[in-house]
Amino acid sequence: NKSMNWSSAQQYCRQNFKDLATVRNDTDWQRISVKTDSQNSWIGLYRDSNIFWSDGSSFSFNKTRFSLFLWPNYAQCGFYYKPNIDGWKFELCTNGYAFVCYSFKPGDFQIT
Repeated sequence: NKSMNWSSAQQYCRQNFKDLATVRNDTDWQRISVKTDSQNSWIGLYRDSNIFWSDGSSFSFNKTRFSLFLWPNYAQCGFYYKPNIDGWKFELCTNGYAFVCYSFKPGDFQIT
């Protein structure tokens, strides 16, 4: 398990896999949940005036038990957040966390 800031994690994923994880459906969500073993981990979620994924795709995934925490409102980088509930949270991009990459095969995630 490596701990990096979001930009370094993105660079690592792009050099060694494809990119930071993008979640397109519930199956992707479940695979990340298993891979992270309930630890907070960077994923490809990012925001400025809009929310989007590191690979350039738009943010459109919706799930009923999913929570997106927009606090603190100055934070821009997203991570998989699982203290008691599944959710995504934004944090300062300079914080260090483990991270989840995906490879060229759809749904193939690697936590680092």
